[in-house]
Amino acid sequence: MGPKRQVRRSRRLRPRRSKRSRCTAQPPRRVVRPHPWCRSGTNPPTTRHRRHSQSQGLRPPRRTAQPNLALRARSRLPYRAFHLHPQEAVLGDSSLIEPQRKVDLRPYTTLRAGGPADFFLRADDIDTFAEGAQWAWKRGLKVTPFGWGSNVLPADAGVSGLVVLNRATTLSASEDGNVMADSGVGFGDLFIKTAQAELAGLEFAVGIPGSVGGALVSNAGAYRSCISEFLVELEVVTPAGRAWVGPEWMGFAYRDSVLRRPGAPAAIVLRVRMR
Repeated sequence: MGPKRQVRRSRRLRPRRSKRSRCTAQPPRRVVRPHPWCRSGTNPPTTRHRRHSQSQGLRPPRRTAQPNLALRARSRLPYRAFHLHPQEAVLGDSSLIEPQRKVDLRPYTTLRAGGPADFFLRADDIDTFAEGAQWAWKRGLKVTPFGWGSNVLPADAGVSGLVVLNRATTLSASEDGNVMADSGVGFGDLFIKTAQAELAGLEFAVGIPGSVGGALVSNAGAYRSCISEFLVELEVVTPAGRAWVGPEWMGFAYRDSVLRRPGAPAAIVLRVRMR
């Protein structure tokens, strides 16, 4: 007779449940506790309940003050209007200048290179240009005017302070020889306008890229002529305010001016009068 066959016992210790019983298992019920300051669990605490609790040595939980976000959402004022500096609250800012933060300067240069600007403002007129410069100087920031972006290469690390994109392009020329131009006018456009008014002398400006403001800073010219020869006066803005000054204020030299030298004064050319 051979060896006895051992019967393998099942490892299941409990009966197997059906799929239906497993699917119909109910989740644990959530226990809802009443508010500690409500006796019935439905009504809010009254003043009498609070006084009684305080007399027993109990204190209600502190509530942190929340800002009135609904009022700010309905208001048309900018966010900075709710956090004015004490000096601005009394004197008032020159305008609601709101520069953008970390704007890439590559689209505004002819080389399509450069890093971002800490603060960036587009000025479509000389008043916005002047107010933006005053806004930066009041906060101790450096102002960098930006014209057509030619002959400019911003650093890849970025430009500190406020960069103002000058798009002030008001230009007028009369037949008696008086020309008034904003610093954001193209140098070539200045020649075309004067030629249409039957004025001569700016033919050398053809083909020179850039704006009138950039041409003034570098005293641009060609063929033994330069822009400073036709300048009568110019309007500048400084931390002290706006003023008209003569050509001698710029300290013109060959392809140079006082605004291009080391230690240049904090000043921006807004517009010029030429003849």
